[in-house]
Amino acid sequence: MVCTNSEFLSKKIYLLKTQGLAKDKEYWHEIIGYNYRMTNLFAALGLAQIKKIKKFLEKKKLIFEYYKTELSQLNLTFQNNICSHNISSYWMICFLLEKDSQRDNLRNYLKEKGIETRPIFYPIHLMPIYKGKKGDFQNAENIAFRGVNLPSYPDLTKKELDYICSNIISFFK
Repeated sequence: MVCTNSEFLSKKIYLLKTQGLAKDKEYWHEIIGYNYRMTNLFAALGLAQIKKIKKFLEKKKLIFEYYKTELSQLNLTFQNNICSHNISSYWMICFLLEKDSQRDNLRNYLKEKGIETRPIFYPIHLMPIYKGKKGDFQNAENIAFRGVNLPSYPDLTKKELDYICSNIISFFK
């Protein structure tokens, strides 16, 4: 589901979701598009979730702040909201480690403790379909190979957050 108050974005999104089909010419594709039409069932689910969005966003921000505070003694770099006019959904709560060699060791350690983490997404220029594309993307690679995403679902309890944080701290001791 996409919500926007921009007429330009609305038209562009509509074109993308309807396979790039032109409105005024039958079966004419103006752009490469997708078949992203939502079913009624998923629309109803989305509308029910939208009613809870404020609560979800507040809880996700509290989780982010909790991690940042509890792990402040470690040499970790947390994500920042760069644009003051935007609001982060804290979809994923991530931090960067000092060295890329630490990432997999930390993730494996936490996995042994029953804590699921994810790496930050690989830079797209490293994907096989883009192999051979020219460019210097050292920042993307640096972030990808040092980054860890922490559990951040809105129903995390303080007890679970404490468990996650204490295990991250014990890894570095």
